[in-house]
Amino acid sequence: MKKSISERKMRALIADPEHGEIPESLDGLHVLTSWLAWQASDPQVSSAAARLLSRMPPEFAVVLARDMLKGLPAFAREPGYRAFMKQHGQLIAR
Repeated sequence: MKKSISERKMRALIADPEHGEIPESLDGLHVLTSWLAWQASDPQVSSAAARLLSRMPPEFAVVLARDMLKGLPAFAREPGYRAFMKQHGQLIAR
């Protein structure tokens, strides 16, 4: 069975969140979103996750933002998160 996204590809995406390849498949996006949230305490991952919000489909970005905030409330201070909220804040129930 082929994996939807390898850890190597996730690490490459973390290293270059502006240009790295984001999975297109639903399972790949789910795996990526879950992995990022699981690694929320890693400063490099949280910074990259904030920058990835604008590149992901909004439905997955909302899930990622919520999960990151649960594991790392300081995620709300990330510039990428703030920019995402300005554009898509209505998608997140308060």
